[in-house]
Amino acid sequence: MPAVSKAIGHVSKAVRELGRVDAINLPEIVEENNAGAPFYRNMDPRDFGVLLRAVTGKRMVVNKVAVHFKDEAEFDSWLRHTLLDYEVEDVVFVGGTNNNNNYPGLSVLEANKRALEFKKLNVGNICIPSRSGEVERLVAKTESGCSFFTTQLLFDALAAGNVIEGYVLECERLGLRPAEFFLSFAPAGGKYDVDFFKWLGAQIPVGVERQLESCKQGYVGESIALADSVLRGVLARVEDRGLRVPLSLNIEAVSSQNLDYAKQMALALACVLDGKKQIDGGERIAQTT
Repeated sequence: MPAVSKAIGHVSKAVRELGRVDAINLPEIVEENNAGAPFYRNMDPRDFGVLLRAVTGKRMVVNKVAVHFKDEAEFDSWLRHTLLDYEVEDVVFVGGTNNNNNYPGLSVLEANKRALEFKKLNVGNICIPSRSGEVERLVAKTESGCSFFTTQLLFDALAAGNVIEGYVLECERLGLRPAEFFLSFAPAGGKYDVDFFKWLGAQIPVGVERQLESCKQGYVGESIALADSVLRGVLARVEDRGLRVPLSLNIEAVSSQNLDYAKQMALALACVLDGKKQIDGGERIAQTT
């Protein structure tokens, strides 16, 4: 598989050059038909992860759309194979793309609870700061066993800060330990990347999109500067409010063409975290391939 070998070579090179990557986050990119049935075109993230781990030695974080399983038995089988055969201990459960579809599988909350039976698994979920009622969703996910959240790509410090603060305060009220947040950012090489981010569900304010289009230093430089600003804004909010919550980075390359840009972004944002080490227990970096 020349394409797979080439991809592994590119990712492992970026990981070596960065030197600060703790884990590699492997998304499950799957399309759905109108009824919500999945259409798989890509390699199983676990198979790719095993090959990548052999070269990099890094932990693999595997994402899985829980609602696409046919039933609980199929879900349990997938969990056993993931933990025992693939030796992957970090899993992110994702919901469906359309709330109106009648999916056959488990909800994210049900998947979290069922995964608790597998003691070695670290269960994560997705955080979408722009979504209505997100604080309540995050608390429910935490109560069901989620120990870390990966945010949607961030382009707005205010929305992210509002959700994180509301979540931490509610956890304190309920006596829950807040989960870790991996704040997600990605460099844009051009308008095609911005359009793809939006297709993935990222909420990009109109002013930010115009800023990326008009900046003289180009999309890459401006998207890195924007990520720097958003990260500083979130960290300042957490520090000013005295919020005790672990914060780390998730740098998404999105495409192999952007790996070098992602490396530039990771280095720049790691420097921001270095200056904010008083924030509770963060400073980990994950790379999304």
